[in-house]
Amino acid sequence: MIRAKIRIENIKPTLLQIKEANKVTINVLKVFLNIDTNIPLKIDNKPVSNEVFFHSTPNSQSDSLENNTSIRQLNLQLKLLYTRQQLAKSSLYPNLAAFGSYNYQTQANDFAFGQYEWVPSSSVGIQLNVPIFSGLTKKRQINQIKLGVKQLQLQKQYVKNNLQLQIENIKNNMAVALEKINATEDNIKLSEKGYNISKSRYNSGQGTLLELNDAQTALFQSKLNNIQAKFEYLFAKIEYEKIIGTND
Repeated sequence: MIRAKIRIENIKPTLLQIKEANKVTINVLKVFLNIDTNIPLKIDNKPVSNEVFFHSTPNSQSDSLENNTSIRQLNLQLKLLYTRQQLAKSSLYPNLAAFGSYNYQTQANDFAFGQYEWVPSSSVGIQLNVPIFSGLTKKRQINQIKLGVKQLQLQKQYVKNNLQLQIENIKNNMAVALEKINATEDNIKLSEKGYNISKSRYNSGQGTLLELNDAQTALFQSKLNNIQAKFEYLFAKIEYEKIIGTND
């Protein structure tokens, strides 16, 4: 009895922590679903199918970063700088513009439109602007834009290197989680056999209640380890999809 009470007291802190984490997780889910936190939410406890989620780690061909939000933002900034660079360069070239106008007008002090003498007039021309000297302002502006382009390119490469490293770490975590899932599933089967044996021994009077409780605790612990391993895999999978910018 003392042994059982000690085990119960040792489990209570973990149980309270899990209950609190469960409340926080449900509230976060309500926020994502745009549901009032005061509305009760019933969670389906159906186990997650292994065939759907837990099959393998992503291959290298799917590690493209083209849809990553940070990379796309840097690409847009680079595109903007390239456009500014082209505009700055174009200001150094001569500018030739053509214009033309045609007017048909008259002037009188009454509203006898039929008696007016209308006079047409027209004009055409071209205008040529040749930049001669602007105090090296345009050249400094172009050099500054080029420097900004190089800085963004280096920043983009730095971000890509960090993202690639994160992807490798995440894929390693997914592989470890898969090994844990397989190991814990085998352990669940062994724990179920041990629990059934302890239950048969207890029903036949050959085993004690403490032995049965120990076997049941071992079974619950195996299932908890399996759930934790699946959580680690799904968490890593979500992080991977967030980096590569996909919703699959």
